[in-house]
Amino acid sequence: MTDIKNTCYSIYGSGPMGKEIKEISQLSSFLKNKKITIIDDKKFVSKKTNIIDYKIFIKKYKNSKKKVFIAIQDPLTREKIYNELKKYFKFFSVVPDDLKVLSNSEYKNGSSFMPGNFISYKTKIGKQFQSGIYTTIGHDCLIGNFVTFGANVSCLGNVKIGNKVFVGSGSVIKNGTSKKKLKIGNNVIIGMGSVVIKDVPSNSVVFGNPARVIKKNKF
Repeated sequence: MTDIKNTCYSIYGSGPMGKEIKEISQLSSFLKNKKITIIDDKKFVSKKTNIIDYKIFIKKYKNSKKKVFIAIQDPLTREKIYNELKKYFKFFSVVPDDLKVLSNSEYKNGSSFMPGNFISYKTKIGKQFQSGIYTTIGHDCLIGNFVTFGANVSCLGNVKIGNKVFVGSGSVIKNGTSKKKLKIGNNVIIGMGSVVIKDVPSNSVVFGNPARVIKKNKF
C-alpha cells in the first residue's frame, strides 16, 4: 500500500498501454522504486484484477498528494479524461533514463516517452504528449497538446503541429525551414507509414507517400 504521507502515483488506463507504461516506468531512476497503482473508470474494474476505481482511489488517499499518468493513446479521449482528472490529480511524466533531450528543448508534465526517443534542440512539446519506441523529433519544432506519435516516427526540424494530432507508426514528417515551418493543423490523423511533405489542414485524415487528404475528420 502506498504510504499516505508520500505522493501516490497512479496510471489511468487498465488496457495493454497501462500495463506497458507501468513497466516502462521502471526504466526511470525517478519512478523505479515508486509504488504505482493502475486506476480506471468503474466499468473496467472487477474483483479479479488489481485495478482500482479512480473515484475510490481519490477517497482512499484524500489527504495525500495524488499524481496520475493517462495511458490512453487516442488524443480526443485523452483530453476528455484529462479534463475530468485534473480536478483531483496532478500529472507526472514517464521518461526512461535513455531519453536524449538537447539544449533549449522542453516537454510538459503528463508526457511519456519510450526507449530510444530523441528530441533535438529548441523544440517545445505541449501537455499530454505520448511517443512510441525509437521516435525522433528534430530541432525548432513546436508540438501542441494531446499529440500522439507512434513507434519509429521521424519528425524532422522546423515543424509545427497543432493539438490533438495522431501520427501513425513509421511515418516521416519532412522538415520545414527557419522562415516557413511545415504546419500540421489541429485534429489531424496521419496514417501509418505516411510521408508528409507539405502542410496538412486541420480536421483531416492523411495517408500515403506522399501523404494526401483521404477524408475529413468529424468531431
